[in-house]
Amino acid sequence: MTSNPQYIWLIGDTGAVATDGTDQVLHALKAELLEHPGGAVIFLGDLVYPHGMPEQGVPERSHAEAIIQCQIDVVRDYPGKVYFLSGNHDWKKGSSSGWKNLRRLETFIHEAMGKKDLCVPVLPGPGPELVEVFPGFHLIFLNTQWWMQPGIRNTYRVQQFFLELESILNRVNPLSTLICGHHPLRSHSMHGGKFKKRHHVYPLTFHGLPHFPLPGVGSLWLMYRKFIGAKEDMASPRYSRFREMLLSIFEPFSGLTYASGHEHTLQWIQRNGIHHLVSGAGSKSYYVREGKGSRFAGQKKGFFRLDIGAGGIETLNVFEQSKPDSAVILTHQMTWQ
Repeated sequence: MTSNPQYIWLIGDTGAVATDGTDQVLHALKAELLEHPGGAVIFLGDLVYPHGMPEQGVPERSHAEAIIQCQIDVVRDYPGKVYFLSGNHDWKKGSSSGWKNLRRLETFIHEAMGKKDLCVPVLPGPGPELVEVFPGFHLIFLNTQWWMQPGIRNTYRVQQFFLELESILNRVNPLSTLICGHHPLRSHSMHGGKFKKRHHVYPLTFHGLPHFPLPGVGSLWLMYRKFIGAKEDMASPRYSRFREMLLSIFEPFSGLTYASGHEHTLQWIQRNGIHHLVSGAGSKSYYVREGKGSRFAGQKKGFFRLDIGAGGIETLNVFEQSKPDSAVILTHQMTWQ
């Protein structure tokens, strides 16, 4: 570790945090920020469950405001950098009117934070947006839900996105670059088609629902999720095409790191020279298993902290709950290699 490292916190899927002041994940994050005032916090999307920020006057509006306000209260006075990405739930779970919910959410964040440069990428486009967050260390933000939304993509815009992304990667040092989006490109959890054997009999338990046996039906549903995919699964056609294109662009740049949320897990996967971080356990936790390229797989609520030195990322720190409702603490420190 260098003598004066910089810090980046990665926390995703915080849209179901407790709003009564008892949320252990937010308490741990705030304590970390008080201890390290000069870093950067990145919220990796799904900021408000289930549908982002609805319009004024509907019953869900006050609860949505309370959820995002709890997150804002943690970072509003932080002297470092703060960034919010959007996820599928912020876009009203991919609804054609999701753009309006996202715009309302961004407006709320801007007004509460008093800043205009913290929701990334800048709408209405998909990115990429390049930021030099520390001297010599770059962030690249992608609006991955833009690709999952219904509708026909403008061919020019699609081509321009990939050309710009490749151009940026040719200008930066991959060892000192972190790409951030909501949707993972590698995962050994639900959206990656990974389930326990018991989920074939009790598929509802994957979502924390009652232990109701659905043999046969459960197996068919899980096979569908693995090979055909719901619209937010890696196997779904739109997600699959986008994922394959990004992987083909990333993999020539050995040492590059891609961070995401979406899966309610904590994962570090290293494949084909690329580091994949999944930090989507900010308010929920799901089953995950080790798989090809796994360096870490955790299924408890928490978040990651990256320690950044002169040569790039040096340490991955894992903050987790040891058991439900317990304090979130540092459980693992892993040397980056």
